[in-house]
Amino acid sequence: IYSQPHPAIRAAEWITAQGLSADSVVLREHWDDALPYSSQYQVKELPLYDPETPEKFELIADRLAEGDYLVLYSSRLYGSIPRLPDRYPQSTRYYKLLLQEHLGYQLVHTETSYPSLPGIVFTNNTFSRPELPSPKGLTVARSATFTVDMGYADDSFVVFDHPKVMIFQNTDRLAKGTLELLLNQQEMIPEYDQLLMPEDEWVAQQAGGTWREILPPKKLSARFPIPIWFLIIYGISLVALPLTLTIFRFLP
Repeated sequence: IYSQPHPAIRAAEWITAQGLSADSVVLREHWDDALPYSSQYQVKELPLYDPETPEKFELIADRLAEGDYLVLYSSRLYGSIPRLPDRYPQSTRYYKLLLQEHLGYQLVHTETSYPSLPGIVFTNNTFSRPELPSPKGLTVARSATFTVDMGYADDSFVVFDHPKVMIFQNTDRLAKGTLELLLNQQEMIPEYDQLLMPEDEWVAQQAGGTWREILPPKKLSARFPIPIWFLIIYGISLVALPLTLTIFRFLP
């Protein structure tokens, strides 16, 4: 991860190499970081976290029609907004349409950086948790014989440390009116009592057992937690010490 420039730096270098002029418009999401070196073109924000109002989507449609490129710096917004479909039904639809390339924007460049071993890359899936489709042109990992999908990762990794930067180009140039029609179609949201768990979640919680069943009070670790904790840490250190001395024996 740290032997190469940050994905945002590489994405900024790529978009700079496209020869954008001062009149070019690059869209970004508010509440997320912006690409560096962006002074040579116009940068406009998409307010996806704002409340769902007609004015919000009129503005988004206007900027989508105007933009030349759209940058998703990380999964900060698309990893959270679709998980609140009752609060953000149209914004959830926006992400589904964008990632399926139905808004006239095509994914043209991706920058990622993942932990790896020789021939193996350990990737993070930023689309499964918010239940979004994976873009067709997504490059998962370069120069890897095998990839291991580690699933969801904390924001400290996928937003800050090594975000997946995706750049979409406005290839179809849809008109503002067409975009408004696409964005304003209502998503069907399952209805349930907000104060109660859905039936399937309730059954899953019951099947997991009670705290007494999961952590029996008569178990040795429950009766003597501190000594057991010290023994486990001491055992780990005994195993790790020779391994550490072997790996780092060349260091001064």
